[in-house]
Amino acid sequence: MKFWHLSLISLLSTGVAFIGTVSCEPLLRNGSFEDVRQAKPGADGLVSGWTLGEPPLVPSHWQLNTAYPGRLAVGTSAPRSGKRFVRITAKTQGSTHLYQMCKGLKAGKWYRVSARMRGGPFTDVSSR
Repeated sequence: MKFWHLSLISLLSTGVAFIGTVSCEPLLRNGSFEDVRQAKPGADGLVSGWTLGEPPLVPSHWQLNTAYPGRLAVGTSAPRSGKRFVRITAKTQGSTHLYQMCKGLKAGKWYRVSARMRGGPFTDVSSR
């Protein structure tokens, strides 16, 4: 079985409130970021190269990309829906993203992904 990954990609600062598919059965787990897990920063204060908010939380089922670290904060103040949202911030002139391995995606098929963003600039680099 092949696994594909779906990424949240951000240049500079992005607040992401929701990401999911329009199919009847969601392919992403925890696409709304409601479920979180406590992370334990190392001696350098980082988790996999990332700076986390306080408390240090990471959305369940999502991975921090160690090749493109940034800052991740799980917020609860005025989410579009639900109780939480994530804010990811890249280093100056850099990129950062979270990703999730997805089962069931098929090569050559079209999938629609939607996201709600607010805050700083966002650049879609998926077509590059």
